[in-house]
Amino acid sequence: MQLKPPTRAKYSQGFMPIGESDPYCALIPGLPEDLAKICLALVPRSQFPVMGSVSKRWMSFLESKEFIAVRKEVGKLEEWVYVLTADAGSKGSHWEVLGCSGQKHSPLPPMPGPTKAGFGVVVLDGKLFVIAGYAADHGKECVSDEVYRYDSCLNRWVELSKMNVARCDFACAEVNGMIYVAGGFGPNGDSLSSVEVYDAEQNKWTLIESLRRPRWGCFACSFEGKLYVMGGRSRFTIGNTRFVDVYNPNDNAWGEVKNGCVMVTAHAVLDKKLFCIEWKNQRSLAVFNPADNSWQKVPVPLTGSSSTRFCFGIHDGKLLLFSLDEEPGYKTLMYDPAAPTGSEWCTSELRPPGLCLVGGNPIPRAGKKAHFTPPREVPPQITHTLPPEKEEIFESLNEWAADTILPYLKPVEESWQPQDHLPDPCSGSFHDEVAELRDRAAELPDDYLVCLVGDMVTEEALPTYQTMLNTMDGGVRDETGAGASGWAVWTRAWAAEENRHGDLMNKYLYLTGRVDMRQVEKTIQYLIGSGMDPRTENDPYMGFIYTTFQERATFISHGNTARHAVRHGDAALARVCGTVAADEKRHEAAYARIVEKLFEVDPDYTVMAFARMMRKKVAMPAHLMFDGADDRLFAHFSAVAQRLGVYTAADYAGIIEFLVGRWGVAGLAAGLSGEGRRAQDFVCSLGPRFRRMEERAQAEAKRAPAAAAPFSWIHGRQGQYTDTCCTSCSCLPLEDGGCCLTEEFGDSLSRLTLLKIPVYFSPDAALASSQSPNGGANGDRAEENNCTGSKPRPPCFNLLLPGVIGTRPSDEEAFLSGVCIPADLYLDLGEAAAAAEVAAATSL
Repeated sequence: MQLKPPTRAKYSQGFMPIGESDPYCALIPGLPEDLAKICLALVPRSQFPVMGSVSKRWMSFLESKEFIAVRKEVGKLEEWVYVLTADAGSKGSHWEVLGCSGQKHSPLPPMPGPTKAGFGVVVLDGKLFVIAGYAADHGKECVSDEVYRYDSCLNRWVELSKMNVARCDFACAEVNGMIYVAGGFGPNGDSLSSVEVYDAEQNKWTLIESLRRPRWGCFACSFEGKLYVMGGRSRFTIGNTRFVDVYNPNDNAWGEVKNGCVMVTAHAVLDKKLFCIEWKNQRSLAVFNPADNSWQKVPVPLTGSSSTRFCFGIHDGKLLLFSLDEEPGYKTLMYDPAAPTGSEWCTSELRPPGLCLVGGNPIPRAGKKAHFTPPREVPPQITHTLPPEKEEIFESLNEWAADTILPYLKPVEESWQPQDHLPDPCSGSFHDEVAELRDRAAELPDDYLVCLVGDMVTEEALPTYQTMLNTMDGGVRDETGAGASGWAVWTRAWAAEENRHGDLMNKYLYLTGRVDMRQVEKTIQYLIGSGMDPRTENDPYMGFIYTTFQERATFISHGNTARHAVRHGDAALARVCGTVAADEKRHEAAYARIVEKLFEVDPDYTVMAFARMMRKKVAMPAHLMFDGADDRLFAHFSAVAQRLGVYTAADYAGIIEFLVGRWGVAGLAAGLSGEGRRAQDFVCSLGPRFRRMEERAQAEAKRAPAAAAPFSWIHGRQGQYTDTCCTSCSCLPLEDGGCCLTEEFGDSLSRLTLLKIPVYFSPDAALASSQSPNGGANGDRAEENNCTGSKPRPPCFNLLLPGVIGTRPSDEEAFLSGVCIPADLYLDLGEAAAAAEVAAATSL
């Protein structure tokens, strides 16, 4: 038999070489077709690229499913695992295949196109498909619609037809020989509900019935010819969603299952079951059986690897757990679902040569870089959307800002400094004071320390927040770094006041000796280097709404950590947190006053900006935090804070409701366009909607098993999640189920009364403000008047903490301090520290 010598192939659309024109010619002249196919299947894999150049028939056969079936029949089919590994000593990465022996590593040719993240990976008929993603090409960032296929037989990449919708961070899976993609982020940073399917035979993408809700950060799998989309987030839910969208290709319709897995870090389908690892318990497999929609847990042993981060691969009917951490001498964990009970786990020599970024088809994770690059990617955002005519409004308000907003700042000589709340190193009693501080701190539980460190890290990223303010258009940024406009002076002086918060909390935590300060400092450096993604579009309307929201959120968070500090017997720490909370409240009042002015001069655009900001959802300023190990650090920290009641989804809903009332949004009438009225209806309905969803989420959370996550901040110990005992105060439960504040502070008010420190309650303060016909200062005074004569009630009603109760302020102080705090106590911000000392002296 004489074969035609190979020649340089000419390609048409990247698929077929142009050879013989007769597609029906014999594979090998003189041999029966089935025998010829066996002969070709017996050729070593290294010769496949040459064989593909011989003829169209050979090329077509090599690319067919039949070729794989014949090689399997003659015992020549190799099983490979595709992995993406980090390049040694550089920031790049490359694809490899792991052979069945575990020792053979074959690098793939470089994939065409720019480097991407957030892409999808699917294996179909032994071919690797890399789909879309987020690309940075020649300095231009964009979401991609490109699709590439690697053919293991021909050892080459081919660019396929582009998708209909560019996307990243989406779900994808193979179902019945077709590739489906669903959800993700679009080119403008908007969440997607669109779904499309790829037909490999026709090289064509087709849009099909969309998801019931936009979804991103999700994943997909296939069971019984149906597509399952799980996890991720939707703008219609609080946090990650448990709803599972199920698509039946036969009906072209979506169904729904309500007990899905959330916040998944790795997944794979094996033996007609879904195996997942959830962020909240990364030493346990969550196994989903679609037959009865049930879940079960399988503990991950410590044999071979102590890693808490894995990605999955499938080999020889077994589940491989590749470590995402660099562990000298680690072995790949392997789970065999068909093994006898008790012997399912073993180790395998099959492992990538470098740090594994992708195994099977989980979403790629960032490897360790030779130089700093942000560890977290964010989707591209819309920028500079402020209409030119709106810039004139802020320019005209410059003098107003100088006269009205700058008085919210305190003179430096009258301001507290971190040293006021810490042991004096120049004092002869310094060591004794530090010893007392450490004794008190020894009683603080780990979950509380996690919240305290998270709050401190958030405060320490101040340079990012000042940068964010200086990206806003409309003449409000500090153009030179020392500008004299009211807006510029406010930004610098506000940052100077805020700078004390991180300094104080950092030094206090350092003195406790309870936390790993190096890990904390790494987290701060990562966070400042990563920046933040507020999604405010450089629009000062949205920017000031965002900062008002965040100042109130941090006020609530610090107030709750202060309350818990008293609960745990550390009055000095309560004074620290309460003092920071008082500053945050004053700054909130300033930013709220700015937005109030915008509602006065431009209600239509302001209410639309409010709605745009709420539709995007207010991202917490430290949402990109990273400690060098935990890719979901912020999610873990937030979960502990939620369970502890430091900052919860109910607080988020409460802030929305408060701001709607504070700015009198419901009462807007004159000057609103049709779009403005729709925006008004949206924001006014948002708070109650969030509350209803949060209540359902809380009810579900109480039925869920307790969980924990390791934190490098506390030397790898776990932060425990504790259910709150009541929604009104979000405090820690006592062993007998009572409210800790009632037990701790039941007679606090009587002792304060004896000390002639009157306490003023305003249970209807927000209502009084929202119903004020004039709003602004008059609204604040309405709240103040509402406080007069109110009778004390048990402090379990959202009491911040007794350590920041002050005397009744003057009219001017009341105006400058803003509305009454949610603790239903009138707070004199200037005397918070002094009052806290009095409270501590009386052993509150």
